[in-house]
Amino acid sequence: MNVESLVARVKHNCNVSDARFWGYYSLCGMLIRMRSLYRAEQGMMPWEPINGDEIGKWIAERERLWESLENDDYINLEFDEEECDPFDPARINDRISGDGLVYGAGYGIFAKPTFFLARTASVESRDNYRVIITGDELCRDLSASPAMQQGGVIVIRRFPLLSFIWERLTELRGRRFPGLLQEVFSLYSIDPEDKNDGRLKESVEKLADDITGLLIHHELGEAEWADDDWLELLGSVRERELEFELRAIKDMLADAAITGPLRRIINARDHKGLYLYMFILDPYRRKLFPELLQAFQTLVGSGSWGPFDDIFEDLFGKVRFLYDEILNGWRESGDLSLVKRILSGQLAGE
Repeated sequence: MNVESLVARVKHNCNVSDARFWGYYSLCGMLIRMRSLYRAEQGMMPWEPINGDEIGKWIAERERLWESLENDDYINLEFDEEECDPFDPARINDRISGDGLVYGAGYGIFAKPTFFLARTASVESRDNYRVIITGDELCRDLSASPAMQQGGVIVIRRFPLLSFIWERLTELRGRRFPGLLQEVFSLYSIDPEDKNDGRLKESVEKLADDITGLLIHHELGEAEWADDDWLELLGSVRERELEFELRAIKDMLADAAITGPLRRIINARDHKGLYLYMFILDPYRRKLFPELLQAFQTLVGSGSWGPFDDIFEDLFGKVRFLYDEILNGWRESGDLSLVKRILSGQLAGE
């Protein structure tokens, strides 16, 4: 197999997707993604400093490339004389897994097509799923979710996960009141001002290992609630806030599922796991389900798991009801304004 040719074709599709969708991101979000993409393409780890002049030239070149590609189509990937649809990762992985590679394709935020090609670092089995941890990424687009599910395969992308952790560490350095971030990093003896790069990187890698376990269970929870109609609903949304809120509902449902991370953490009385869960919890789940933060704050103050025992079944019931109400309303009417009214009621505490 010609790996260079494969990388070039996957990268073309990555660039076409970025050319069509880069304008959907906020200015801050775009800056973070551009820096992460630059590091990935240059083979740099998240903690390696970026030369301002070099990335400035790279951004200018990338913008010119996007202008030239915004009307281009996605292309098939070629294997000998066979062509594969770029949105058929199962078929493509059948052809490249023997070469120690893993390919990902799907749709992310804003229904943006997303692609990557990486080296396989490890493979294991978990609850009838094949779990692949990626190593070096050979190419990718602006989107970079640390975890994804493709059929019967869960893929954890190591580089985006390390980038996420490093961004939080950078955030901590600029905070006056560190709070949860400081608590989590302290669990791993990570001092944001530590000048010992080797020790700091080793600790960040260990933190990434433990978060990986949570991400795997989140994806297992997602599998419990897979529904094509929900995916169709997400694909129809073009409003940033609405899409993030809908994704937060599905994420919360996955977290509270039998195989999900939150249920397992509460059942095991896993203090460290709970801190890690709150560390990766996005703002939209916090906003829609404030009882989570309230229970966590009570546990931190008292050491008692009682608040989580008290809220968990009610929380799961509320998420399930909200999910069903939105999905049934969408199935019957296809009306996004109805979906927004249901969410508005949830935020208003109705």
